[in-house]
Amino acid sequence: MICQNCGNNEANIRYTQIINGIKKEIALCSKCAREMGVDKIEIPDFPINFNSFMGDFFNDYAENTLLPNLKTSMIRCKSCGTSYDDFIDTGMFGCSECYNTFSDPIDSLLKNLNGTTKHIGRGNNKNSKKEKIEKKVKEEKKLNKEENEKERLKKELENAVAEERYEDAADIKKAIDKLDNIS
Repeated sequence: MICQNCGNNEANIRYTQIINGIKKEIALCSKCAREMGVDKIEIPDFPINFNSFMGDFFNDYAENTLLPNLKTSMIRCKSCGTSYDDFIDTGMFGCSECYNTFSDPIDSLLKNLNGTTKHIGRGNNKNSKKEKIEKKVKEEKKLNKEENEKERLKKELENAVAEERYEDAADIKKAIDKLDNIS
């Protein structure tokens, strides 16, 4: 989605305001949100601790489905000492080596949650912009080709009428009409 303020950048913040039951929403890019001060809004006494939330989520998942035959609680990162149970409780790794240490149970967790272990994000914006430009260029080429063909057919129609080849003129007129319906 494109920022509804500047109309240029990818929107990554959705701001919702409800005053007297009237709801107003706007999608903003980071730059516009910063300029409007929306990125500085603080939520007082937010009741959810996301570390605890993620830990509870992972813990429930691990207890119910994740490799029940493994003693995952015995696994510890050799680099920082974080145990798998620490990860389950907090939802956070202790260091970058934890990714390698806990790769098997984490791969299983990610595959079951996301359907894949590979992060693909929202798509590469550069590629999608490039694809949009390429598509637009192709469409313009097609339109130019159609316009050129239409001009050629109009001249041919004039010649057919001038030479009193009315059946040919009718066929050419149908071809022109067909091009008009495609555009």
